[in-house]
Amino acid sequence: MYLITHLHGPIEVRETVSVEVSGVKHEIPNHRVLNPGDDISKEPPDLQQACADWWTPARIDAFERSKQDAAARIEEGGDAG
Repeated sequence: MYLITHLHGPIEVRETVSVEVSGVKHEIPNHRVLNPGDDISKEPPDLQQACADWWTPARIDAFERSKQDAAARIEEGGDAG
C-alpha cells in the first residue's frame, strides 16, 4: 500500500487486492480516496495513524473551504474544477 497526499487533505490509498477465482490467484490494483471526516475506524492502524498525522486542523479547514468554493462555482453555473 502506498499513499498520495493532497494539499487540502484527501489521501489516495493505492493497494493491491489478492483474490482467488476458480483456484487462480489474481492481483487487482485498488485505488480509493479518504477525505477528512470519513469514518476510518475499520482501516488498518498504520493508515489511521497516517490520516491522523496528515489531517491537521489547518488541512481540515482548507478541505472544507475547497468544498464550499467548488459548490459556489457550480451554483454560479461554472465548473467545480
